Amino acid sequence: MAVNDNYTDCTVLIYDEEDNFLSATRVTEHDKAHMLLAVDRLPAVRDGVSLRLLVLANPTPCEYKGRIVRIGKDREIAIYNGKEKEQRQGVRHKIDMPAQIDSVVEHGAKKHVTPPIDVKILNISTNGIRVQADSSVLQLEKVFHLRMKIGDNDQEVIAMVVNSVQKEDGKEDYGCRILSVE
Repeated sequence: MAVNDNYTDCTVLIYDEEDNFLSATRVTEHDKAHMLLAVDRLPAVRDGVSLRLLVLANPTPCEYKGRIVRIGKDREIAIYNGKEKEQRQGVRHKIDMPAQIDSVVEHGAKKHVTPPIDVKILNISTNGIRVQADSSVLQLEKVFHLRMKIGDNDQEVIAMVVNSVQKEDGKEDYGCRILSVE
């Protein structure tokens, strides 16, 4: 995967090498020539530590490895390819983050859901997202818009279609394909 988009203003989810979620933040500057990302808030790790990054780019997320490097007085993330492939198309990253479903697409028209449906994002990959909600609130093959809060004021909206449902303890886990990041 090559860096082919400008990721400035995109959300980036940052994980350590063991896939522990470290932070969700916003890309403030993307230097494509040097493959560097400047972000709002760096995770509290030392320079040189290997990271895994999931950039929520429009229209689809992109995945990279990276390291925090010093450029003069600044600390940035140097990104590079080289992730080992799993059997699936996108590596799942655990996240455990609250979010809301705020609209559904019916007959080609976007309709707002009032009140929004509270969900928990369990994991995310370059092409999918797994959310958990109360029983029977989402329907298979429906397109929903998920709103997740990043930082104090920033929000990311992901359009997704529900592909699978697993029931457990009065809750349901919904496997969804990401259609776009808006």
